[in-house]
Amino acid sequence: EPSTVITAGDFQAKFDANGRMSSVHGAPDAKVVSTAPGPPERSSSSQQIDATFRAAGGIDAIVQQGSFTYSDGERQARADQARYTPVDQLLVLTGSPRITDKGLATTADTLRMNRGAGDAVAEGHVKTTYSDLRERPNGALLAGASPIHVTARTMTAHRNSAIATYTGDVRLWQD
Repeated sequence: EPSTVITAGDFQAKFDANGRMSSVHGAPDAKVVSTAPGPPERSSSSQQIDATFRAAGGIDAIVQQGSFTYSDGERQARADQARYTPVDQLLVLTGSPRITDKGLATTADTLRMNRGAGDAVAEGHVKTTYSDLRERPNGALLAGASPIHVTARTMTAHRNSAIATYTGDVRLWQD
């Protein structure tokens, strides 16, 4: 059975007029750990965490700020701030965000990641470095083992197909 545990040094909760929790603030050393049968454990940490709740029940959004880190198997991320909305499983990273996954690293102004599908969108000053390369002796274009770099305005990556599409002032180079 899936479970999520949120911990922090101290929690402060606010309640609405009906006595329902409307928000909670946790600091310092906030940590979120989600486990479910099958996929790897997902965890994040930050200096503080703020969660808002829907009147009908359930979490509306979780915002983590200050040295945010995220781990989901081989995919790792970091940023100054992250906002997660459970309804669409969207994690939005801002403030020098960086995602690494299986020999590639991407930075941008904003990184959005769908935790369900694993798809990601990077916007503004996108840079990706592919470093897990093996030399191809046939001399083809980009056949060397040194890292390949790509810059663009936006990038959309689909985890299932392993295809990333870069658009807007795209540059690709090696060595």
